[in-house]
Parts: sequence; C-alpha cells; structure tokens
Amino acid sequence: MPLTSLTRPPLTSPEPTIVTTTAQSSSSRPTDPATAQTILDEDILKDIKKIMTLCGTHTVTISARIMPEGEQTTAQVRTIRTTSNSNGTSVQEVTEDFRQRFHIASLTKLFVSVALFIAANRELPQENRTNTQTEQDKVRDAWKRFRQIYEKKKNFVRLYNYYSPGGTKVLEAFDKSKDDIPTIVDLLKHSRGFHPANFQMLSPHAESIMRLSESRSEIFDRIPRGRPAAKWRGYSNLNYTAIALVIEAMWGDKFESFMRANLFEPLSMDLKSTCIGIPDTESDAETIYVVNSARKTLDLQRRPYRSDGAEAAALGAYSTVHDLDLVHQFIADTIWKRTVIPGCDYGALKKHRGDDDDTAEHSPKFTPLGILSQLNSSDIGSLSINRAQFPKENFSTYTIQPENTSLPLDVYYMTGSTNGCSCVSVLSPGKPTISGFSVIVLTNTSGPVDAADHISRLVLQKVAKMVSPPHIDANLAPSVNIMEMAKHNCDAAFDLWKKTVSEAEMHIHDCEKKFGIGKTLKGEFVGEGFNQRLVITEDEEGKLWLAVDGPVRLVNPLTSRLYWIDDSSVKMFIEPHLSIDSLAQGDWADIVFQAEDRNGEVVALSYESPNVTLRFKKRT
Repeated sequence: MPLTSLTRPPLTSPEPTIVTTTAQSSSSRPTDPATAQTILDEDILKDIKKIMTLCGTHTVTISARIMPEGEQTTAQVRTIRTTSNSNGTSVQEVTEDFRQRFHIASLTKLFVSVALFIAANRELPQENRTNTQTEQDKVRDAWKRFRQIYEKKKNFVRLYNYYSPGGTKVLEAFDKSKDDIPTIVDLLKHSRGFHPANFQMLSPHAESIMRLSESRSEIFDRIPRGRPAAKWRGYSNLNYTAIALVIEAMWGDKFESFMRANLFEPLSMDLKSTCIGIPDTESDAETIYVVNSARKTLDLQRRPYRSDGAEAAALGAYSTVHDLDLVHQFIADTIWKRTVIPGCDYGALKKHRGDDDDTAEHSPKFTPLGILSQLNSSDIGSLSINRAQFPKENFSTYTIQPENTSLPLDVYYMTGSTNGCSCVSVLSPGKPTISGFSVIVLTNTSGPVDAADHISRLVLQKVAKMVSPPHIDANLAPSVNIMEMAKHNCDAAFDLWKKTVSEAEMHIHDCEKKFGIGKTLKGEFVGEGFNQRLVITEDEEGKLWLAVDGPVRLVNPLTSRLYWIDDSSVKMFIEPHLSIDSLAQGDWADIVFQAEDRNGEVVALSYESPNVTLRFKKRT
C-alpha cells in the first residue's frame, strides 16, 4: 500500500498576482519602502522582451518578490509568450499567468533537497499503541529512518543496503571497499560523489533511456571498486540518481510518492502542475523549443520525462514559478525561525546545509540549497550554458553588484538547462537591516544563449538596488549594462555555433576521405552486461547514422552523424541545438568509440568512461 503524508493546512502566502502588496510583521514594523515598488515594471519588461527576441526564446515566466525580514509579501509575476497575430507576425503577449508549467531541469535538485530536509526533521506523530499498524505508523517509521542521513557513518551505500527490499546488497562492493563513501549530504552538495554519466541515463538528444530501478545494475553495480566513487568533487546528475535509490529503499515506495508526501503536499503545491515527470495520463509527447545556429526557433516533439526515470531526481521535475516560490518562502521562514512544519527549524536547516563541514570550501560553494554566494561574485551564472561556452568572457562572468561593493548580498543560486528549457532560481533570506528577495525565471526554450541567465541578472540588478540603502555604492562605477552583455553573448554564441557546425561538416568530409575505407560499420550493437543499444545505419550516400536507446526503448529516436576520425575510432556529431549539455563532461558529444573489426567488419565498439568501460557487441 502506498505511503501517504500527514498534511498541514495550506500556507497563508497569497497567490502571486500582478499587484504588489506589502507585509506587516506581528510587531507592526513599518513597511519596507522596497516592497511598495514595482520590480517588473514596463521598462524591465521591455528589456526582457528584447532578450527573448535576441535569444529566440518562446515563453518565459518571471516571479520576483522582496521580503523584509523574510515576510510573506506578494510576488510579482509576468509571463511573456510569443504568439502569432492574424497576419502571421510574431508578437509577445504579456499576461499574469503564474500557473504555466515548465520542465525545470536541475532545479529538481532543490526540490529533492528540501523534501529530504522535511522528511528527516519533521516532528513525528505519536506512536500508535495498538497492535495493528496503521498507515500513519508506516509514515512515522519512514520519517524516523531519514534521521540517519546526517550520520557520517551512515553513508549512502550502507543506508541503501540496510533498507533495500529483501535485504538485497546491490551496492555491496562499495560497502566493502576502503573508499571514503559519500553520505547523502555529500551527494546533495556535490562535495563527494560520482563522475557524471548523462550518456548512460539519457540519449544524445536528452531523452530518458533508463528507469531508476535499472540504474542499480546498469550503472552502480558495474563501477569497479576504487573507481571514482567518492573521488569526484564536482557537479553531477548521477549523485542525485544515487540519492533517489536510497530514498526509495528508506521510504518503501516510489521516489515520486516520497516527493509528493514530503514536499508537494506539505507546502500545498498544485499536484496537477508540480510533479516528478509528466503524469502517465497525459500525452506521450510534449512540445519543446530549441534555437539552432541559424537563429531559428524550432518546435519539436519529445517524449516527456516520467517519474520512474533514472534522471528523475536530477532533472525530471515539472513545476511553476508559484510552487518554486513556495519552496523559497519555506526556506526563508525557516531561516527567520518561523516554524512552518514542526521540527523543521533553523538548527535543523544548518545541519542539512552541512554548515560544520569544511569539505565544501571551494568556489563555487555548493550547498544542498544551491550555490551559496553573493551578488558581487561571478559565481552567479557559473552553471549556465553561457559560462560553459565562454568561461572568461565579460558577458558571461559579469557581476550583478560591483565586485567592491560595501554591502554584498548573500544568495542561494541554482540553475537548470536541457533541451527545451533554461531556468534560474535565486533566494536571499535577507538580514535584519536588509530585505531578502526571491527571483525565479523559467523558460521553455534552449539554444546558444541561456536567456534565463541574463533575464534573472536583469531582475536581480534592479532588486539589489531596491533593497540596498541609497548611499551604498554611490561612488562606484555604474552598474553593468546587461542588455549590452546579452547582445555580445548572442553575437558570440551564434558565431560559435555556426563555426562549430561548419568546422564539423568540413572535418567529417575530410575524415570520410581518409579513414574507415573498406570497413563495414552498421547494424545493432548491444551493451555487454548492460542494456544500452547502438543502432548504426548507412544511407544511400554512404553516410553513417547512429541512434541510441537503453533499457527504455525509444520509438523513432533521433539519429546523429557517426564518422571515422582515424582507422580505429569513430565519433558522433550531434547538432548543438539537439545535444544535451556538457557542463560536467557527461555528454555523448565527448565520446570517442574504439572500433574492433574482423576482416574489415566492425564487431564491437568500446568506450572507457571515468566510471566504467562500456563495450557494445554487434548482434548477429
């Protein structure tokens, strides 16, 4: 029987509308002047529209609010959607729609972290004194288990092996190794964990090809002892796959059930618009928008993410600015010592963040709530596609506040991007003398430029000025012109993508003349010891094409060019607008396959990944 949650009354925070209101504390503190000002005024909306046009963005929803002492003020929300008028001309329609659902990619990680915080700290209901175990008893027992995630001796492997169904020791090899196995908190903040493995969980075009239940045998069981477990110190989607496995073992039900009972319902989210994966009752295809190197915005049909995918905890959630804002408000309330859920207090949150752990003292500093930084730091934007492509250019590294500001504003920053979306979440809890704020930007478009990155900085720049005292930074240089930064970024990014495509086409053309002559490479290649599959075909012109799927078989998967780069190696070329991002070297575009042939016929392809060696044998 599925576990259910013990829900609390809905939050008293009013739903976002276009009208800005102010909040009074119980002590009747005078209204902070900043809360009475409009953040998303006509001038800033005009600039946001320009950024959307430059980047080719179809739809964006922005939520912004200023919170004096973390109070529940009303968020200002705008949705700007590109439509066509009766003449077929594109127009940008502005509405107050705060229920637009978006794929939120890696913002899912914030959801997972806060759900774990609630599950591990909430006040337990009274124990049932009867001999009959009730549904409430099951939930109570599950919550009690999650108290252990903060014990350093209870690493994620030990927790999984202890609570896995039937005592199955799926990850036993890790448990017996001498590696410093990461804890759940380590995985949450990427201080220890696994090298990224997007290419094992997702197709080259970001479609889900593996279920969470299959990740145990397909990924974790195949990592040799002493490989990168606990040795990777960086951002990784695979860390959250490991977390989801432990959650299911400890919760006793599906990951999606855990999220619903420990986050969506307790914070009174809309279960129709906030979910892990698209509900099975909805369409088998969703429309996403991607911008190519020719500056054209294309609408594509893609199989939506589902709740049981291996990537579900890393990037599988769908939500709205309204419900993300509820998470921000819950965090702010907790920091300001206002109890929303009994047991989930500030002391517990400090423990959840790992405040006493010095292993995360690096830049950017990951925490379970996102990157902890300040608005005068170039950490803001560090996870965007813009920074990945241009790590040193001013248009991707510019700061929101001057670097030498006398009052840097502390924030939690998180971003997410994959095919068909880019999004940003920024929360500042504030201080007794400085108002906090929440800014969320969600889009349904991906491309050469991360529009959400520039739009969020545009809004944050205005918010920073509104919450800072008037005399602060009066003598410093004027703020960065973000519109100019966005334009420079667009010019450089589209040029880069055009150059990438042009050079790849020339390289492929040259390689096809030199390498692989007389060799046959086509057919179905299946993984040895795992269920990934490569299907290679040859067209009438002799060009090779590769389609990829996994334990989850794809219907009519997209194909990419495959070509010889020497007489023993082949590589894929994935058009940039269709490729999953390569922020952490976990992309198919990075892979070079070694080809094994017998009398000119390729019989196997192999790839040495940081986690494991993958070998595909031709099916005969």
